[in-house]
Amino acid sequence: MMKHLDMFLIRKDLLYATCTEMSLPPFSKVANRYGRLPRRYGPTCRNSDVTWLVDFPLAAMGMTRQAKAKAMEEAQRLNQLHQSRGLRPFCDMPTSWRAAKQALFE
Repeated sequence: MMKHLDMFLIRKDLLYATCTEMSLPPFSKVANRYGRLPRRYGPTCRNSDVTWLVDFPLAAMGMTRQAKAKAMEEAQRLNQLHQSRGLRPFCDMPTSWRAAKQALFE
């Protein structure tokens, strides 16, 4: 990150009390006002990578299946958000990610 840009962390509940996810411009758009940001050159996570994703709080409580399911939901949500903003997907999800998520509980 460039020296003259500051980053502030704001709790979700406070932020979403006045804003929605879609009303906030992406960080790259705001930051590009001050010059080019580095581009993401690494590959998008693959279908096989999805199995490694977990929601940390749930995983820390020993709820492994729920942690994987929630991580898959979040990855899908990020994919939809990226798509709506004209960006490449966050992760290459299984074609039927819902079926893959359901398989965790069988």
